[in-house]
Amino acid sequence: MTEQEICISYKGAKNPNEQTQILAELNGTSRNEIIRILVSNDVKLSRTTVTYLYKRLDQLNERIVKKERKCSELSGNNHYRRLTRLENEIRSDEREYRDTAKTLILYLSDNSKKGRTGRK
Repeated sequence: MTEQEICISYKGAKNPNEQTQILAELNGTSRNEIIRILVSNDVKLSRTTVTYLYKRLDQLNERIVKKERKCSELSGNNHYRRLTRLENEIRSDEREYRDTAKTLILYLSDNSKKGRTGRK
């Protein structure tokens, strides 16, 4: 689908928050990428979609902290393969966290210029 088709589909959806997941599956991409497309095309996100971004940041932060704690426990032991896998998972979570945060910051900065607010 083109970005314009994604935006039209989201705007016309009865449940826009669920539509982001459907669009992600249809386009073989992540939900965050769909939201990034919507934001970059100046689509006003539903409150539930904005809330999803905040919750996703919280979830990713918790996962990162948990895995970092596990890494510090393993580093004293000689579990090199497990430690390497955990470090790769942390990098992946951190990448998603940064992407999600960028999308949310872009959305909030665009809306503050227009006088709209984000999360209540």
